[in-house]
Amino acid sequence: MSQADLARVLGVSRSTVSSYENDTRSPDKDTLLKIAACFQVSTDFLLGYDTAAISNSSEYTQVLSEINQIR
Repeated sequence: MSQADLARVLGVSRSTVSSYENDTRSPDKDTLLKIAACFQVSTDFLLGYDTAAISNSSEYTQVLSEINQIR
């Protein structure tokens, strides 16, 4: 998933998604919920509190691979 794709899903700009990735900006509560829903993880996982919430599905693995390629 590209930054532009995620931005469209979240209703924000691509540069905003880039800022989230670079940790120079944090998403608001509603956006955090959308990100969690998009990647099928908990908000606790996104915030670093719950590492056990990772799905081992092939879809998750593919999305994670695509995210790592963006970086």
